Amino acid sequence: MFEKAPLVIAIALVVTTAGCLGVVDSSGSPSAETTTTDRITDCTGDLERLDIGITTDFLPQQDANFTIEANRTTLTRGDSLEITLRNVDDESHGTGTERMFVLQRYVDGEWQTVLGAQEGRTGWNATLVTHEPGSGYTWTVRLTDNGFSEWGYEPCTSMPPGEYRFVYHGLVESGTYDGEIPDPSVAVEFRIVP
Repeated sequence: MFEKAPLVIAIALVVTTAGCLGVVDSSGSPSAETTTTDRITDCTGDLERLDIGITTDFLPQQDANFTIEANRTTLTRGDSLEITLRNVDDESHGTGTERMFVLQRYVDGEWQTVLGAQEGRTGWNATLVTHEPGSGYTWTVRLTDNGFSEWGYEPCTSMPPGEYRFVYHGLVESGTYDGEIPDPSVAVEFRIVP
């Protein structure tokens, strides 16, 4: 009887907590109700899409000693959004330049880059920028056609309502998710509503 006691207790715990637990979607994907079927068109004219090759559902908000945050998660087109990348360690750490970011929209089950640049990937070089503890970058963008012009970027689409994420892909140190993400990157998600 004593050998079966731990099994009986474990089963009792599972049964009593089963009703308290819900199903958790840990895929990192936006909910199906927000997924749009609009395809992102190619950039027009002289714009080159800033494709970083990351379409995975999951990108962390914190990795490789940096965290990324947004001051808002729900916006309308034309609103301003402030994104902050900050060194959360007690020591100095490096990143690439402040231009090493893209904006992606969730379409047809994957994340697609919506920004392009006439100068291509200018600023995506091997420059190392050192950040003291608590410091980093702050971007203030307006969700309009020229809201990213300070960095030489333009949206390839009109940025319709949907799920978006701001991805910084200039982390230079190894992170926790190296086996899952091709380059150390962090992202913060937000929604544009009508």
